[in-house]
Amino acid sequence: MTAPLSHTAGARMRVARLATLASCLGLILLYSVDSLVLADSAPNPLLWAVRALPIAAFLPALARGRTRAYQWLCFLILAYFIHGVLDVFTPARATQGALEIFLCVALFASAIVFVHGRRASASD
Repeated sequence: MTAPLSHTAGARMRVARLATLASCLGLILLYSVDSLVLADSAPNPLLWAVRALPIAAFLPALARGRTRAYQWLCFLILAYFIHGVLDVFTPARATQGALEIFLCVALFASAIVFVHGRRASASD
């Protein structure tokens, strides 16, 4: 016996929401370690703020499940993805770039799944 479609869709949306939040926190952690701990010279809080705070600004709306925040985050994350691709081709930063790309793709995919599920449930 299979579960009702609404139950499966609700579980999928919960997983997508948690994956989006986890990816956001992972990116913030990556930028924190990169800018404050693994910095080439001295820790750079300004660089950290420019990289991490735009993502952190979305966290309250994401936690409340605001569809519009998920949509706008998908636009923003493309810039971070481009940055990760550029870092992959820099030998000293290839690992950080690969991790950034992975987290960006995970965030984008999970946010799209959440928005799609929200739109499908709204049309029912």
